[in-house]
Amino acid sequence: NDAALAEINIPLNWKECPEHYRYYGHMFEGCSSLTEVIIPEGLVDLPAYAFQGCTYLQHVSLPSTLETIGQAAFQNCIGIAAIALPENLETIGSYAFSEAGVTSVTVPNSVTDIGHCAFQGCAALTSVTLSDSITAIATGLFDRCIGLTEITIPDGVTSIGDFAFYDCTGLSELIIPERVTFIDDNAFDGCANLTSLAIPGSINNSILHLGSEVFSGCDSLIDIYYGGTEAQWNALTEKPTANRHHFDVADPANHWITTTVPATCTEDGYTEAACACGYEKDKTVVTSQGHDYVEGVCAVCGEADPDYVKPVVQPILTPKAPTLE
Repeated sequence: NDAALAEINIPLNWKECPEHYRYYGHMFEGCSSLTEVIIPEGLVDLPAYAFQGCTYLQHVSLPSTLETIGQAAFQNCIGIAAIALPENLETIGSYAFSEAGVTSVTVPNSVTDIGHCAFQGCAALTSVTLSDSITAIATGLFDRCIGLTEITIPDGVTSIGDFAFYDCTGLSELIIPERVTFIDDNAFDGCANLTSLAIPGSINNSILHLGSEVFSGCDSLIDIYYGGTEAQWNALTEKPTANRHHFDVADPANHWITTTVPATCTEDGYTEAACACGYEKDKTVVTSQGHDYVEGVCAVCGEADPDYVKPVVQPILTPKAPTLE
C-alpha cells in the first residue's frame, strides 16, 4: 500500500515461490502512483486484491502462463482502458475488474468461470466478447455497466444470475439463448433503453425459474420475440410487456420481411418491413416526382404528354432570282 510506488521490476528468480511465480494477496493494493506492470512468464495465479485501488495504473501485461485472476485483482483500477487476457486463462475471480476503466473486453474461450460482479460498475465498458465455454452469467456480472451497447450471450449459457445486467441503460437489443432455463431476480432490471428482446421457448412455467422483477424498468420495449406459443407466454408470470409480441419465432433476425415498391411518376412508393404476426414497422415512403416530359413523351415511363402541342415548322422561302432579259 505504497502510494508513491511508480514502477515495479519483478525478478524472474523470485525465490519465495519455488514452484511458480506468485503474487501474495493485497501485495500492491492502493499503490495509487503505479502506472505500468509487466508480469513475467511463469506466473499461474494472480491472487486476490493484487492491484486493487491502483487508480493510476494504465498498462498491464499478463503472461501467457496465467490461469487465474483472483478476486478484486484490478478492482477500482480506473486508469486501465484496455487489457489483453491470455489464451490460457481459465478463471476470472469475483470483482476482478469491478469499477475499472476498461472500455472493451475479449474473454478467451479457455475461460470456464467468471465470478460474480467481475465487471460490475465498469461505466466505460462498451463492448464485450464472452467465452463460449461459460455456462452461467454470474450475479451482478455487468451490473451498472451503463456504457455497454451490445452483448452476445454464448449459446452454452443455461442460467443468468440476479442483477446480471442491472441498469445497463446502453443496451438496445438482447437475445437470450435457447438453453437458458434459469433467470434470477432483477437480471435485466433498469435496462431502460432496451427496445428489442428475444426470449426462447425454453422459458416457460414447466422448466424455468423466472425470478421477480427480471425486466422491471424495461419501459422502452417495442418488440418481444418469443420462441414458444402464445398460450405459454400468457402463462408466464413476471413477464415483460412491449408494443408488439411475436410468437413461435425461432430466429428474430429473419422474422421481418422487407418489401420495396418503387415510386412511379404518379404514385408514391415505399419500403416496409412486415412479419407473419401482422405487424408492420419502418415504413419509408418514396414520393412520386411526376412526369419528366421531353418532346411530348415522359423520359421515365414513356407516357405521352396530353398537353403537348407539336410545334409547327414554317417553310423557309427562298427569294427567286431576277430574270435577265
